[in-house]
Amino acid sequence: MSAHLAMVLAALLWASATVASKAALPVVPFAELAFLRVALGSGAQWATVKAFGLRSVPPRIALRAAAIGAIEPGIVTAIGYWGLSQTSAVHAVVIFALMPMVTALLARLFIGEAIRLPLIVGAAVAIAATILLVTGRAAGAHASLAGDALIATALLLACVGALALRRNAQANAGSAVASTAYQLAGAATSSLVIAVVAASGAPFAWVGAADTGTLATILFLGFGVSGLASPIYNFAFKRLEAAQVTLYVVLIGPIGVALAWLFLGEPLSARDVALIAATVAGVALPAAADAFARARARPQ
Repeated sequence: MSAHLAMVLAALLWASATVASKAALPVVPFAELAFLRVALGSGAQWATVKAFGLRSVPPRIALRAAAIGAIEPGIVTAIGYWGLSQTSAVHAVVIFALMPMVTALLARLFIGEAIRLPLIVGAAVAIAATILLVTGRAAGAHASLAGDALIATALLLACVGALALRRNAQANAGSAVASTAYQLAGAATSSLVIAVVAASGAPFAWVGAADTGTLATILFLGFGVSGLASPIYNFAFKRLEAAQVTLYVVLIGPIGVALAWLFLGEPLSARDVALIAATVAGVALPAAADAFARARARPQ
């Protein structure tokens, strides 16, 4: 169950990052925020590898991880932040909630993973409950079709990246943290290029005027989110099929609602609680079905 619990922690970090990123985007250009997030995360991974003497990865795994990282999370994060700056967080959550379904289809077509009924049923329940939950709350007044299209593009690239990460994790006999270090190094390279190209004036001109809150947000996104959630993601791909790993992405919306109630005092109705519970049940269904099947297979 360790991979499942780890992905719950990753979903908690990603949910926190959605709110934090939305707050930072008015100050920090989207491409520069994406670069700082993955660059700081990469630094955290390399420091961890060196400090604990973690087992390295073969050159082909390292090269593949860096190439994957250039796309996911490098380009994906930049496009996602670009879209988030033009649309509502509600729309972004709804679109990304489709990730396990899209991943399951692509995994069946391209890497031969079976489409299991418990996973599809669980994903359908979780996605439906999430959509009802987030659309029943603050409406996306600042949403736009262009922003939604960018989020959808980021979703598709993230799904393709999930398949590549699954294959790379299966072939990797070394540390997931070491593999993540190469992945985030590739992400930092591609996102830096995007940041320089996208800069309307001098790159990182906002740094001198940034307040403490903005800088703290960037540190949290880099060390707290990329630094922790990224190796968890790679760790989970070693043990779970691609669609089941991405199913935990659906928890971002419900966790975000719960955090808003807990820390910001936003209202939480009985309907919200029921929908959060339904989402959690949907995400947990495949793991519960697997545990039940293993229990039945044990000799009596």
